[in-house]
Amino acid sequence: MGNYRMHKLEEFQLFGLPDTEILYFFIHRNPNMKSLLLSNCSFKELVPPRSHSEEKSGVVPKLKILKVMNLQSLKMIDFKDDTILFQRLECLILKECPCLNTIAPSSISFTYLTTLEVGNCNKLACLMTPSTAKSLVQLTTMKVIQCEQMKTIVSELEHKEHIIFRKLKEIELVALQNLLSFCSSNHCAFDFPLLEKFVVSACSNMRKFSQHANSTPILRQILIGNGKEEKRYHWKGDLNVTISYMHQIWVRIHDH
Repeated sequence: MGNYRMHKLEEFQLFGLPDTEILYFFIHRNPNMKSLLLSNCSFKELVPPRSHSEEKSGVVPKLKILKVMNLQSLKMIDFKDDTILFQRLECLILKECPCLNTIAPSSISFTYLTTLEVGNCNKLACLMTPSTAKSLVQLTTMKVIQCEQMKTIVSELEHKEHIIFRKLKEIELVALQNLLSFCSSNHCAFDFPLLEKFVVSACSNMRKFSQHANSTPILRQILIGNGKEEKRYHWKGDLNVTISYMHQIWVRIHDH
């Protein structure tokens, strides 16, 4: 397909792609591309094609924003096979991908990511591994909305781990009907030194935030709703205690 490059192209949208050949061809020939939207594509895996190593042509993309929307067949995004492409991502938005069951393996680091939004990805059971969570040192906003099978945000681990979301200011967990906790591991503790906004709505099975006490020195209230009535602010002095208290209220309301 030649070595034609568009050095001034910064935003690009691709619709209805049957595979990833064209996608990677354009990415590695547009070194200044910063924003990419993929929509209504039919491929099952967002992975480099077999010819990818030959197609790179020495170009290192500067991609900062990746939006993946309405990919009905997408099952996996395998960032580990192209870490150069995704290593500087600042914004990752995944919506309407009902078959997606894997976002990132444990080896992936998102050290530049500031915004993570996931919505209507019903096959995802967890959002990330503990090692990926540790890499999110720049993350400021996390939103997870209407993912039916989501049981935990951070997956289990077998050894003790202390994870600090150093810049995270906002968490929204909405309409996650199977969510039990942010992390159910007995070995993981979390610090959120800058967390100031926490929204939990229509997550009636969420019994606690995690198995350990969590440091949230700024947070003084949680906006909680059941999906039907107006959200209200609650605070019982601790993140775990507040969510546990609200779960008991949800159970009593449901029983009646």
